[in-house]
Amino acid sequence: MKSLPVRRIYRLAVAALALAGALWSIVAVGFAAQAWWRLPDLSAWHRIALDSEFRAGNDGAAATFAAYLEQEARLFVELKQRIYDDPGQASRQPYDRYAAGSPVARLALESAGNRSSVTEAHAARGAVVLLHGLTDAPYSLHAVGRALHERGLHVVALRLPGHAPRPAR
Repeated sequence: MKSLPVRRIYRLAVAALALAGALWSIVAVGFAAQAWWRLPDLSAWHRIALDSEFRAGNDGAAATFAAYLEQEARLFVELKQRIYDDPGQASRQPYDRYAAGSPVARLALESAGNRSSVTEAHAARGAVVLLHGLTDAPYSLHAVGRALHERGLHVVALRLPGHAPRPAR
């Protein structure tokens, strides 16, 4: 049995890698083309940038937590005005979070689940600041916050900028 020269094995390996890369590229381009043609355009709540969202370095950026809470309240009012109250922007799906009057929209706007909160302990043994995950909002922290508060801790659950009101920017 003859052995293949190292140079020929190297060329075969390079050709196989090039073929695999070309096939991967074709598949990726195919999926991108399907997404481009088949998926609907982005909704208004994907595209609209809310002016009241906290941005570090802005002249009007909140300097205290109380100011941050006020700015957050303005953010949710702006969200309601620019998305929910505008028939051209609101979703028409009955259970969509961005459909005016839907049960999900009422939970998002009227409950405290999507907002920062402070729960003060009467005789605090300590304090804790709860931060939600990257794709989450403060509602995921309520059970933990309640349990910590019952153990005598002052609890702050913070809605990080860019989370909860809408997924855009």
